[in-house]
Amino acid sequence: MRILFKILSVFILLNSAVHSQTDFLTLAGRWPDGPSRAVAVESNYAYINNGSALEILDITNPDSFISVGKLDLDDYIYCIRVWDRYAYVGGVNGLYIVDISDKAKPKKANAVFLSIVLSMFIKDNFVYAACSDQGLKIVDVSNPSEPKIVSSALYHYFTSGVSIVDSLAYACSPDSGFYVLNVKNKTAPVILGHYDFNHNYDPIDILVNDSIAYITSGNINSYYRKGGFHALNIKNPSNIFEESRFDLVGDWSAIGAKITLNGNYAYVTSNTDVGDYVTVADVSNPHSVKEVLKKSVDYAYDMALKDKRLFVTAEHKGVVSFDVSNPASPVEGASFKTAGTTGNVVRKGDFLYVANSMGGLKVLDISKPSASTEVFSYKGIISFESCNTVGVKDTLLFAGFSGGGYGFSIFSLGSMPALKKISESLPEDIIKIIPAGNYAYAVRPYEFMIYNAADPFHPEKIFSYSTDPVRDLDIAVNGSTLYLLEEMKRVKIFDISNPSGAVLVSEIPVLNAQNFCLKGNYLYVSIYDDGIKIFNVSDPKGPKEVGKIADAGAYKISVLGGFAYVFFTGRGLRVYNLENPASPQLVRFYDEVTYISDMFIDKDYIIFSESANGLSIFKNDAATSVGEKSSYVKDFALLQNYPNPFNPTTQISFQLLEASNVTLRVYDMLGKEVATLVDEYKNAGAHTVRFNASNLPSGMYIYQLRAGEHTSMRKMLILK
Repeated sequence: MRILFKILSVFILLNSAVHSQTDFLTLAGRWPDGPSRAVAVESNYAYINNGSALEILDITNPDSFISVGKLDLDDYIYCIRVWDRYAYVGGVNGLYIVDISDKAKPKKANAVFLSIVLSMFIKDNFVYAACSDQGLKIVDVSNPSEPKIVSSALYHYFTSGVSIVDSLAYACSPDSGFYVLNVKNKTAPVILGHYDFNHNYDPIDILVNDSIAYITSGNINSYYRKGGFHALNIKNPSNIFEESRFDLVGDWSAIGAKITLNGNYAYVTSNTDVGDYVTVADVSNPHSVKEVLKKSVDYAYDMALKDKRLFVTAEHKGVVSFDVSNPASPVEGASFKTAGTTGNVVRKGDFLYVANSMGGLKVLDISKPSASTEVFSYKGIISFESCNTVGVKDTLLFAGFSGGGYGFSIFSLGSMPALKKISESLPEDIIKIIPAGNYAYAVRPYEFMIYNAADPFHPEKIFSYSTDPVRDLDIAVNGSTLYLLEEMKRVKIFDISNPSGAVLVSEIPVLNAQNFCLKGNYLYVSIYDDGIKIFNVSDPKGPKEVGKIADAGAYKISVLGGFAYVFFTGRGLRVYNLENPASPQLVRFYDEVTYISDMFIDKDYIIFSESANGLSIFKNDAATSVGEKSSYVKDFALLQNYPNPFNPTTQISFQLLEASNVTLRVYDMLGKEVATLVDEYKNAGAHTVRFNASNLPSGMYIYQLRAGEHTSMRKMLILK
């Protein structure tokens, strides 16, 4: 009990400390929509994830599904289960418990902070959660408002699937195989048996029927490992053996995802290098399971069976239903579409223009950010076309596409909210497009292009330049000069005073560059392992490095009003004063969001594209506050370690306003101290400590900083 209390205390301190040491951005609103990966069906309702939101669909009418309720959980969702009047949702940050008694107004009852919950099984007031790096967690939910972790098993193993029958738990670990545990005593699970796949297959999901465990496998630990469907005899847990199996189709890569049973047939979702499928398997004879049908379903992942209908999640296609009256021959029926992953975003007035990958071009009305709504969508001319980039100039919007069909389309903004497409041009696979003056500048793998768009109804390509055959390209334009970031290796500078005859005038070598931003006579280049390099480009033929922000992990950068907004993967947004470009000063940092695909910043809003989790819209509090202070004045700041997860080394940074005695210690999740990194008197200012965890096993750890009367903690993950 004392140990459990200590763990609970650590978590309370940890989660309260994270937000007491940084500045805060004011959340104005979210648009959580994104790909669907999880589904559960109960009665006449389907529960799916739409991006980071739990969405409830009325499926009474087999020909048309209606959304009746939605709750944004602001997390990457992996699985959903429904029990009694609650939905249990597994995500990156743990387990969420949602009261669904009122389908129109689902509300969060509580949450249990765990590592990533990949799968779960609910039985008799207990949730058995398969966690990525914390094994199998057993959570007492007899009172959903006060869930309690009662025990852990397979603690140091990556666990991905779980099934419960009577007092036995069956769990899959891609790291170490298949396990049978006695969980009659919930506080002390006991391993009864183990089956080793000998590293030929990585077990992923499991479904138990009588004395047979059906398991999907894939290439989790090796890019070239096989994927399969297995029937294991588990009648005697101490002597588990494989009755039969068949391999999933794939030239060199196949991952079996989920399983469900329908009489003598099993349905298996798989993602392979040659396509995505729902495979129908005949399991009437476990000694000889065999594939009878393979149905193509792009991005198929999770499944739920209700009566004679099979519901399959399919990323941006949402959830797709199949009539399985004939179990061996599913017939596709109604579907409910969700969004794709968010990327490039541009704001103009009350509207956001969003490149939503396979979801196409989206337009959101953010006149009320707290209730942002989609008002327009354009999917492209074929179903698998992806919108990669958007650019706005005056009353025109340029959208770049890939995956077939046209390269970019031009829309008139005069008819908002419904845009009018006025032209489209080849070639395809446009990664970035910037309209400027009468021209549009675009890049795709192999090629940088300039279009004359003076007549937007008939754009004409007037210049082409061959690039490396890569997707890591970016462009920026300033007057008669264009900057091309190529393959994370170099910035090429072009004179475009004659657009039809652009001339390369110089190059800047920048290895591992992620992104760049051009502002006036300065070019800011984010370099993943070397911070931000600042170049004076007033003479495009002779750019000179004049400054640097020496902080690794920089991903995206934007410059506004004399300040650089730099996003660091895993650590959030930092704001630097550029009054002296040779020595930028940190003035603010925010960690509300730690992973993004892109960001847009203006004087009103900071907008983060969070890929599969939609968009977060924050008020740009920094724009009005950073100018008030010339130095960082927080008296105590412990930053997120970087990289995180890590193996075996990471860096931990902290800041002190006043000199004091400082200790920085690392603890495991039982509260045991495993390392002391600092125990000495430190001067005021910024400090960084290197932590080598080569002698520690994989898992979640806590690092705690004490300075004078101040204490703060954060979590970090060792992943070996």
